Amino acid sequence: MSTLAYALGFALALMLSGCDSVRYVKSELSGTAKPEGGIQENIPPSRTYRAPPQAVRRAVLAVLGDQGYVYEDNPSAGTIKTEPKSLTDTSKFAFTGATYHAKLFITFDGSTVTYRAKFDKKSNLTMPELNVEFPEKENEIRKEFFVALDKRLTPSGAELPQGSSLAVPASSQGAAAASAGPTSPTSPPPATKSTVESKNPLSEPMSTLEMQKILLSLGYEVGQPDGISGRRTVDALRKFQQASKLPVTGSLDPESVVRLRAAARGRN
Repeated sequence: MSTLAYALGFALALMLSGCDSVRYVKSELSGTAKPEGGIQENIPPSRTYRAPPQAVRRAVLAVLGDQGYVYEDNPSAGTIKTEPKSLTDTSKFAFTGATYHAKLFITFDGSTVTYRAKFDKKSNLTMPELNVEFPEKENEIRKEFFVALDKRLTPSGAELPQGSSLAVPASSQGAAAASAGPTSPTSPPPATKSTVESKNPLSEPMSTLEMQKILLSLGYEVGQPDGISGRRTVDALRKFQQASKLPVTGSLDPESVVRLRAAARGRN
C-alpha cells in the first residue's frame, strides 16, 4: 500500500470513529491532552491530624491499601512512595488512546501528612512522558485520599457539622485519648462490635517488607526482601491471591493482608 493510500485510510478511520477521536488526536499532538476527570478546586497538599504520628501512619497505609496502591514505606525517612497505578480503563484503550499512571509521594512531619502525585503517560501518538504534573487530576485524587483518611482520623481544628461524625478506628481513638490526658474511670467507652474487630492483629496495615517475607516463607519467589515492591513481588502477590481465590489485583488490599498473615500463622 502506498504512503498516500495509508494516509487516506488513516484519515478515513478517524472520521468514522467520530469527532471525539479527532479532538483527541489534535490535543495529543498539541500537548494539551490530559487524563480523564480532575477538579478545579485547589486541595492543599498537607493536612494535620490530632492523632499521634504512628496512628496517622497506620491510617495512611490502610487508605493506600484500600485504594489499590503498592507502596514502599520508609519510616526512618518519614516517606512513602507508591508504584505507578493505572488511572485508565484499559478496555477503552484503543488505537488513538493514552494511558496514565499515578505515582504518589507522601511525607510525614509529626502528625502532618503531605500528599503529592505525579503521572506517567503512555501514548500511541507521542513519546512516553514520565513524572508529568496534571494539577486538576492531582486535586481530584488528593481529595479522595484525604476524604478516606478523614474517616479514620479527625483533622485538627476541623469542626464537624452538628449531628455528623467521623469513623475513627478504636486504635486511633485510644492513642488520641492518651495524648489528651486521663479520662473518667466511671465512663469507659462501650465495647462495640467495630471496636472488637479493629483489634484484630491480622487486619493491621502491612508493609511491603512484611508482605515479601511472608510470601517468601510460603514458597513464592520475591527475591531478597527489601521493602521495594518490584515486578517479582507483584507477580508473587498475584499468584497468592489466585491460590487464595481472591481478586487478582496485585495490590495489597485488606483481605489479602488478612489472608497472608493467617497463612503465615498456619505454618508456625
